[in-house]
Amino acid sequence: MNTIIFREWFSNRLYPLLFSLCIIVSIAAFLTLDALQQSVNTYIDDNQKQVVGGDIVINHNQAFPDDLINRINQLDKQDVVFDYQFNAITYTETKSLLTRIKAVDPTYPLYGDLILANNLNPWQAGSVLVEQQVLSNLDVVIGDSIQIGDASFVIHDEIITEPDRPLTAFGFGSRVIMHQIDLEKTALIGKRSRVSYRIELKVDPKSIEPLLDELLTLTKNTKITVETAEQTNTSISNLSINFLIFLKLLVVAVIILSGIGIMSIVKAFVAKQQNTNAIRISLGEKSQTIIHSFRLLFSFMTLLAVLMSWLLSLLVLHLGEDVFSSILPHNVKLGLVWFSLLKAFVIALSLTLITTHFTLNKISTIKQ
Repeated sequence: MNTIIFREWFSNRLYPLLFSLCIIVSIAAFLTLDALQQSVNTYIDDNQKQVVGGDIVINHNQAFPDDLINRINQLDKQDVVFDYQFNAITYTETKSLLTRIKAVDPTYPLYGDLILANNLNPWQAGSVLVEQQVLSNLDVVIGDSIQIGDASFVIHDEIITEPDRPLTAFGFGSRVIMHQIDLEKTALIGKRSRVSYRIELKVDPKSIEPLLDELLTLTKNTKITVETAEQTNTSISNLSINFLIFLKLLVVAVIILSGIGIMSIVKAFVAKQQNTNAIRISLGEKSQTIIHSFRLLFSFMTLLAVLMSWLLSLLVLHLGEDVFSSILPHNVKLGLVWFSLLKAFVIALSLTLITTHFTLNKISTIKQ
């Protein structure tokens, strides 16, 4: 008897089309966002030190006190990076551009690789590394000079990947990296400058806890933050925790709306089959058997729609690779895992069962 329901359902293309669309749109969005979050979480777990920049990271919005600097100077210079970041206008004779300046020591980066376009010669003081946006917006090429504050710098190379800057979409200004020794001649740092002061330390695992306790003692009763790589909230983890979860909440709202759509479609189809159902019951068929036939049909449609959602999500991840690359780390691998597909099927099936429950139960009230 299941063939009767299936034949009636598929004879009218509008029902399966609308039913599938309700699930495909919401579940495909869920799968895509879940793939992004899974990829980001995997990247964070595998590259935490690289993303953070060191085993211990010290942050402050003002210059560090002398006692802290003296303690840091006692460490091996090869294991320390002083990092100063601020916004500034970079300009040529004809054009200007808001950039994010990053001044670092020659030991940068402690973890990961700073990948450059050419990387032919050593990067010397008096030159800078820039992102491609700087080259295109200022209409300059490698080897040209640009002005930053009171100083002129030669463009040494183009930045392809910066290990501790995985999130680029929400930063202000294209990145320019200079040597810390060149920072003073720009005359851009003063008492009222909005500078982010940062120290990154590479520490032997056995020495992390003692050094951390010592640094915390030195920075007690100050606004200076001292954290290990595992404790640090990175911009990319904040994206995963806040932004993607916010988008998932929006998808939940879409799923609820999809459920309302499914309820309307099922209600219309069951109402259309009322006479047929009455005849089947009058011929001795149990109402529960008819209800089971409907549930089997809708479960089959749900499975089919989830598979189509999976294919659509894969297509979106492939076609939107360039868009996602602007807000995700350079080497994050996007893809769907089977657990995501299983979650999507459970959500879609639960949605279908809940939204069709009351409508299908009304079949049991049909009298012979």
